[in-house]
Amino acid sequence: MSLKKNIFLTFLTQVPTLFFGIIVGIFTTRVLGPEGKGAYAIFQSDLALFVLFLGFNINFGIAYFVSNKKMSLSKMMGLAMLLALSGLLLLTLFIVVDTWVCKEESLIFPKGYGTLFYHVFLLLGFVLTLCNTVFSAAFRALRDFKTINFIALLNAVFNFTVFLGLFIYARFYPDKVGLLWVLSLSLAVLLFNTLLWLYHYIRKVGVLPVFSLGFKEFRLVFNFIAIAYLSQLINLLNYRMDFWVLEYYHGAAALGLYALAVNIAQMMGMVTTSITQVLQPTLNSPDEQDKEAKFILYSRLHFTTLVLVALAIYLLSPWVVPLVYGVRFADSSLYLRILVFGVLFSSTSQLMGIALVNAGKVKYNLIATVIGFSLTLVLDFWLIPVYGATGAGIASSIVYLVIFIAVFYFILFRLKMPKSNYFIIMPRDIRKLLKF
Repeated sequence: MSLKKNIFLTFLTQVPTLFFGIIVGIFTTRVLGPEGKGAYAIFQSDLALFVLFLGFNINFGIAYFVSNKKMSLSKMMGLAMLLALSGLLLLTLFIVVDTWVCKEESLIFPKGYGTLFYHVFLLLGFVLTLCNTVFSAAFRALRDFKTINFIALLNAVFNFTVFLGLFIYARFYPDKVGLLWVLSLSLAVLLFNTLLWLYHYIRKVGVLPVFSLGFKEFRLVFNFIAIAYLSQLINLLNYRMDFWVLEYYHGAAALGLYALAVNIAQMMGMVTTSITQVLQPTLNSPDEQDKEAKFILYSRLHFTTLVLVALAIYLLSPWVVPLVYGVRFADSSLYLRILVFGVLFSSTSQLMGIALVNAGKVKYNLIATVIGFSLTLVLDFWLIPVYGATGAGIASSIVYLVIFIAVFYFILFRLKMPKSNYFIIMPRDIRKLLKF
């Protein structure tokens, strides 16, 4: 199937997936309230951090080395299993030390949420999320986007069904439903997703992991993913540092209002995911032709679409957010309007980063994220204590813009790509899209 058709079908899958995700977000937000939403955001951030930090970004290595045929899938899956076990042991040790040493002043759990259940949630969530990212990377490397889209849609339907049931139950028994319920059902959804991936992997791929990676092969993989690993880890801190700082200075309720704005703004990533998920392994393939022209074309399509989405969110959010999520979250619309254009540049950086990755120049992504993180530390601890969530939104938007400028600079002046129009789609592009 052509690049154009794969992206189009992926986008069509993302639309109902996004719709179900929005509805689930409404359910959980109304059930939890601002404080519960803030605590939930902390757990999501912790989980994302540990999956990346202790998963050693192996999914990135799978997508890169298998798609360009430099490494077999069996060896990469074997390495993934070893790293997953190592990560689980390290996370268990970290939780034990955190509970024993820090006690009430936990480094990872919000105040009052450090009981056994939340420990188990973090461990199981780590394993299931890492499994899902590894399987997804394998199917992306094999360019089986049909299976990826099918699983995403089916998981979204299951997610919607589960949380619809919770929302209905909460209408009758509001005092019995809280964060524990939401986290438990989140684990159920993760487990369902993992079982889907496992079934399709066994049926369609059937490649067993091989634990015989030679020293030269391991060094090849490590040298490449180490830089990308640091870049992704620092980039995650760029995205999540404001959560931890805001919760520390202003509490879970303030974070809950801000987290809702972040979640809505990041829905723009549907456009980015639809394109990058297909574009990266396709352009990484040694058999693909006209790579540079295709990248520039889809860069224009991506940016133009995101601008239109950002404008719609900016104009409609003051009315839509309190209507949909309740008047308690009315302030979230202000934070959303601050964030939306920052997320525009953040999403553009993700797409631009494909060119750096496929050229083997991941060090430039690392440099851009280090610049952004340095600025994050300054702005977050300067603006958030004084201005709260408003300061968090301003700081994040500035950081996203600076990272984008750095990435775009490296594309033009280090990769020597054409100084062309990467942003605004032109009438002639329609013909090119039909051709590709």
